[in-house]
Amino acid sequence: MAAAHAQDQLRRLVVAAPAAQCRCVASTLGFGAASRGTASMVVNRIIDDPTTIMDSLPRPTEH
Repeated sequence: MAAAHAQDQLRRLVVAAPAAQCRCVASTLGFGAASRGTASMVVNRIIDDPTTIMDSLPRPTEH
């Protein structure tokens, strides 16, 4: 089991004692959880400061 190996490595390699008490578990959020989480972070950033996207918007070109 990968989670058990990760837990063993955490206990063996951790420098801060409280982190060694962390528990590694398999996610139950599904395959798309990472992409949904990333999209949520982007949306939250835009809501917090809508000007952050202004530099990346395409500019109209003159004909």
